[in-house]
Amino acid sequence: MILQRVNRTDAEKVFVIVKNVSGGTLVKGEGVCWDSSATVDGVNVTTPATATRMAFAGITAAGAADDAYVLIQVYGYNPAVQVLNDVTTAMVAGQALYPVNGDGTFSAAAATSETDGATGLGTFVIALQTLATATTPVANDVKCFIRAM
Repeated sequence: MILQRVNRTDAEKVFVIVKNVSGGTLVKGEGVCWDSSATVDGVNVTTPATATRMAFAGITAAGAADDAYVLIQVYGYNPAVQVLNDVTTAMVAGQALYPVNGDGTFSAAAATSETDGATGLGTFVIALQTLATATTPVANDVKCFIRAM
């Protein structure tokens, strides 16, 4: 675990080192979940899926190839979390964000079950800015607060 030194001008952040076993390349600012396959070891992470979104691990601090190690941020302010626009509703500051199934991005779309965070469970990423709607949703760098530890 890497704890940022106390500094009055920078937000506090906490990072951990993990291994990408998603089968693909991770992009900086994507969310990852703890791997729940037969290789569970507390180090392996993968792309969020419906069954694993509550096992949210953190946000990648850099890109990473499959089977590579990468830092993920597990606590603190992050100015560039990958978030998708919604087609009909603008995202507002303070809104909970949820991992998108099969993707490393996040969405402010309403959760559909407790495992998606509908009752406040699993709220690990909070938007700190607004994001307008888009006819075709695309990933945007959004300022967020992360609390996954």
